[in-house]
Amino acid sequence: MNKLIQLFIIANLIGFAFGIYYYWNQLLSTNPLLWLLVIDCPLFALMAAITYWKKTPDWFKQLTAIGCLKYGLWTVIVIIGFSNYYFTPETALLYAALLIAHFGLAVQGLFFIGTWKKNYYLLATGFFVANDLSDYFLSTHPAAIPLQSIETIKIFTILLSIATIGFGYYFNKKTNFFAFSKELTEAKNQIQ
Repeated sequence: MNKLIQLFIIANLIGFAFGIYYYWNQLLSTNPLLWLLVIDCPLFALMAAITYWKKTPDWFKQLTAIGCLKYGLWTVIVIIGFSNYYFTPETALLYAALLIAHFGLAVQGLFFIGTWKKNYYLLATGFFVANDLSDYFLSTHPAAIPLQSIETIKIFTILLSIATIGFGYYFNKKTNFFAFSKELTEAKNQIQ
């Protein structure tokens, strides 16, 4: 196994573990049937680790790519967009680290695009629509968002779902975003 792939697996498993820690109190107060809809970013970090570790079906790779891209971008944009809310003296270091980690999650979404042959966009669309509905109608969205802006964030989330699914569909067979790097291209070829 490529050393870069091993590093990606370890980083994603650490991200998954930290994500469970981060969401722990919210999970304790949420129906266990909805837990997978609460832990968006940690779930996709785990799915990324699995995709790096072993051969996965096309539907899994596609869901992983779109989820990493969507939730990575969502977190980066929400943290930056509401920086006064997140970057307080008590939490600035935590959210700076989360900003960097989620930027990495989004980049992995780009990395996975182009690794599947058969399209499962109906499945991806169904999953992300269900997740968005759950987040904003069953309140499984992250507890640490500015509630006074929940309507804006809800609209942004739905539009981002549409955009990332469309992006994955359009670029799947057209682009290797990492062609500039021999090492990354070799690593990507190992997961196809």
